[in-house]
Amino acid sequence: MADGLHLKIDMTKEKKVRKYTLTNGNQSAPMYTVEISKKSKPHAKVIKHSASLSAHPPPPPAQYQVPPPYVNGHQPYNQPYNQPYNQPYYQPYNQPYNQPFSQPYTQPYNQNYNYQPSPPSDQVVGTMTFHELSSKIDVSFNGTDVSMKRSDPLAGGRKFQTPTLGKLQWKEENLLSCNQKLVDENRNVIARYNKKKDEIVVLLPHHQLERNLDMIVVTGIATVEYERKSESDADTAGEIVEAFVG
Repeated sequence: MADGLHLKIDMTKEKKVRKYTLTNGNQSAPMYTVEISKKSKPHAKVIKHSASLSAHPPPPPAQYQVPPPYVNGHQPYNQPYNQPYNQPYYQPYNQPYNQPFSQPYTQPYNQNYNYQPSPPSDQVVGTMTFHELSSKIDVSFNGTDVSMKRSDPLAGGRKFQTPTLGKLQWKEENLLSCNQKLVDENRNVIARYNKKKDEIVVLLPHHQLERNLDMIVVTGIATVEYERKSESDADTAGEIVEAFVG
């Protein structure tokens, strides 16, 4: 994962519900859907549509074997007790019963085996709650409840504690950009949000990705939604002032 996992964001509005859909790269099926409504509490829920980033086929079938034919009801004298037998269990339908079978089972694993992983059911993996008189955002992900807070009223970023990666912070990439980045206490960049491309790029190694992806999506979209709401409120306030001034 040299350049990260790209989650494309598509925002739509249906009646009084705003919906964010996150898709992995060029895939058509969404990985996450975030539904936001001012009238609900919490205000948003994050629905995960895929249980993992990759589906693995089942293990190969066990190669069972049967003991050699008995002679007069007894095992051959030269066959040690409990010793593995060399003849496979798989016997052709026209093979006489109890006749030694020397043809090996040579069909390779997964040949003519159309493995189709069952589609996982949708599950709510996180929630968001916004506050009218505060910049704090209360979020939950996979049973963990945290508050994303600014260190002071003028600070741009929001810090929060995670059970796996310690204290993290979503903050502006620079003063001239609307992009955001998620950093840890050592200033390592874990994820980025590109506003122009409208996507979140996750930069974690693969062995940490699935464990932390829900957290990144929940906190990332919470940050994106708050910034969108702030811009919308500022535009509304500007229109009101302009109407009074004339």
